[in-house]
Amino acid sequence: MKEYYDSYDIRKLTSEQVTTENFSEIIMTYRILKDSNDFEEYWDPYEIEDISQFKKIICDGGHNYWGDHVLIQLLMMKFKINILILESDFENNVFTPYLFSEYNKDNKTIILEFCNKCHFCLIGYFENKMISLFENKDIPVEIKRLYNIV
Repeated sequence: MKEYYDSYDIRKLTSEQVTTENFSEIIMTYRILKDSNDFEEYWDPYEIEDISQFKKIICDGGHNYWGDHVLIQLLMMKFKINILILESDFENNVFTPYLFSEYNKDNKTIILEFCNKCHFCLIGYFENKMISLFENKDIPVEIKRLYNIV
């Protein structure tokens, strides 16, 4: 795999995880979200007739389709990584788990912050270069405790 991926690469690789086996379940999830007024995207899941249309929506840049829990799951499958997402409450100086999937200690981990209930920010630190992809042993114990993966 490449060492650097731009947003198009990530969208394309994620779209490739949509298969004939999981397409119906994914599009049904979006339709349920739309029916319950919990769908904030600019596209309509009821207008998607086939897998190629859906893949095109994922690949299109801009504000039409933002990363969500479904795409994050697909991304984790593709790259064989864990993604931990923390939601911040700066008023109370508290971070809580926002999204959690099954954790695999053999996979590397990316930690994100869900900022202002709007977008994700990468969490990392500098040690002569930006470190944002963690081995299990390098994940701060405080974050492991939040997710009960100590």
